[in-house]
Amino acid sequence: MKLGEGIRLNRLKLNLTQDDLADQLFVSRQTISKWEQGNTYPDLSNLIRLAEIFEVSIDELVTGDKFIKKPFVIGIKPNRKIFLKKFFCNQFVFLTMSSTMFLALGIWSIFFNNSVTLESTFAYRVPINITVGLLLSFAIFALYSSKIYPYWMIADEGIYYMGPLTYQQSWKRNLSLLFHDTDESFLSVIPYHDIESGIITYEPRAYQDKDIIAIPQAYNNPTVAMYYIMQAPLYIALKTKDTVINLDLKIDYYRGDQALFHYNIEILRYLNNRNIKISDPDNIIERVLSGEDLS
Repeated sequence: MKLGEGIRLNRLKLNLTQDDLADQLFVSRQTISKWEQGNTYPDLSNLIRLAEIFEVSIDELVTGDKFIKKPFVIGIKPNRKIFLKKFFCNQFVFLTMSSTMFLALGIWSIFFNNSVTLESTFAYRVPINITVGLLLSFAIFALYSSKIYPYWMIADEGIYYMGPLTYQQSWKRNLSLLFHDTDESFLSVIPYHDIESGIITYEPRAYQDKDIIAIPQAYNNPTVAMYYIMQAPLYIALKTKDTVINLDLKIDYYRGDQALFHYNIEILRYLNNRNIKISDPDNIIERVLSGEDLS
């Protein structure tokens, strides 16, 4: 990665404008701009000062190399605990289980009330109804579970991501989470040498109340599932020779924690070091780090 790009990315990471950085170095904004564009280079004293401001080594600033512990996960990597929490806290699961159990109990009471006691009804039929309710709930949950667990990973050999899954694969993925505590066997991988370029893309769209899952405090404390139904797409579109693969960024942005979005600076630097150019024509990262609300 070029020195100028390193200066720009580190400046954005600290939410500094070119004017802010220029004031700290006692140089003009035009000087900072020329450094970032690669037209001129800072002298040794300014290079040392830049490293101090950015809290990086001079070598890291010049080469862009920084240790990223791999696999580096972007998003939410599910495990058994997360799966069970999402499953049993999901309103559709709760409604399906409840309606199945009470409907079955009601039908049983109407048609067989004279032949069995209430105690035997609850003793033998409730477990069956709960089992049926769980199976139906699991089937519904599998329909959109991929939206609840969006993530991708940076590894030494390439980028792992969750591609489109069939309904059967979604079932198997959930079973893998339940019994094996992982779903990594369902990930696809893009080798770095297959990636030609990338572009950060944001697609703003208006949403209505009907787009929001009806849960308590939905507007102030939305669930991960709600983000993916309600919010506009925000992703890195990676172009390979054969296809374009979208890697989601909005899970970190819409959590409301901009500190998480700082990781994207390190990701861009890492990809740049591998000669993968990621463009940001709409300055999405700079706008997010400056506190702008994209919604």
